[in-house]
Amino acid sequence: MGCGRPRGGHGDVYWRPRLFERRFLNVRQAEGGGTARERARALIGEIRRAHEYAPDSDTQRGIDAILAAARANLRP
Repeated sequence: MGCGRPRGGHGDVYWRPRLFERRFLNVRQAEGGGTARERARALIGEIRRAHEYAPDSDTQRGIDAILAAARANLRP
């Protein structure tokens, strides 16, 4: 009879945040953990690299045309 939980262990059931840790500050500092801001910037960089993409050529031409028109209208 199933209870809706994985059999493997609890590690795949609970969410463990990567930015805010539950370890003591002195342990993180001894490991070179850095500040919350440094960890946040590193995490943002990882997420951005994982989700980069290049638009197809037609879409890129459209974007370039919009940017060129905007730049032309912004110049005095």
